[in-house]
Amino acid sequence: MMLAKIYVTSKKNDKALEQLNEVVSKNGGDVPALMLIGMIQNERGNYAEARATYEKLLEINPNFVIALNNLAYLYSEQFNLLDKAF
Repeated sequence: MMLAKIYVTSKKNDKALEQLNEVVSKNGGDVPALMLIGMIQNERGNYAEARATYEKLLEINPNFVIALNNLAYLYSEQFNLLDKAF
């Protein structure tokens, strides 16, 4: 996880995703790793993937406020799902 954060800081998102996916493959419930994956996917414009990642994260921790906010933003701005965003 620390190595992935270093990759993100140095704008090496492909490497960061490799590390994060490895973390998630070992522990599918790793909320910080899923959060970072969602943020990278969103930054890249992979909105459907970001949405799926945030939804998976929220299945694990439904009260994770940052993920709720990011998902609501995606619902409203990228998918025009205002009821879901609300």
